[in-house]
Formats: sequence, C-alpha cells, structure tokens
Amino acid sequence: MTNKVKKWFLDLGLLLVMVCPTWAASVSLTWDPVTTYADTVPIEVGEVVKYDVWRDTNSNLSGAIRLAFDLTATNYSDASVVSKNTYYYFVRAYIVDTVPSDRSNVASVRIWPPFKPVIRSIVVVK
Repeated sequence: MTNKVKKWFLDLGLLLVMVCPTWAASVSLTWDPVTTYADTVPIEVGEVVKYDVWRDTNSNLSGAIRLAFDLTATNYSDASVVSKNTYYYFVRAYIVDTVPSDRSNVASVRIWPPFKPVIRSIVVVK
C-alpha cells in the first residue's frame, strides 16, 4: 500500500437482524465486507480489513461505546441488550496503520419485554 493514511470507503449497508422476537436477549448485526477505498481502488491483496462495532442509546450518537474491535468477520451479536431500550448501532472499518473509515449507516432497534395474556375472570358453565 503506497499511502497508509489513505481515506477509504465504508459501504456496509448495516443490516440489523433480530434473533427471535424483539424481546430476545441478543441482537445480531451483519454487514457487507469493505473491498475498495473511497476512490474505488480495490484494497490490496493481503490487507486485512477489520471492523469496530459501536452502540448508543441516543440517536445523536453522543455517547457511543465500542462493543467490539478488531473483528475480521462481518457480523456481531450483542448479548448485552436490556428490554425497554432503543439501541443505535454503527460500524467502522480500518486496515492496520490507516485512518478508520467514516461510520456506516446507523441501524436501530427497540427491545420490548416479553408479554403474556392476563386472565381477568373465569366463568364456570354447567
């Protein structure tokens, strides 16, 4: 690679996939691999693209925390979600010794608690 600080393109199309219903205890994220720089030049053979997964409970992403880093896979499962919260996720990509990409699109999900029917009365008919 001739320019280690070359800015590159993160075209992830972050996809939020729920594991079971939205009250489930985890959220699965998947994204497309990054294969080119912003100028559409292919990433060199042998360069390993890594990903960081970020999450926030605010849509403005002001308090985003990094959940995972140095991932080479294009998926992640967040098992630390809590019901009655809305989470906003994004991913950043990078190659070692390069500037991280801009963040991906933001995907959000509302985690609902499980619910059950309530019997209010029982009538016995003879």
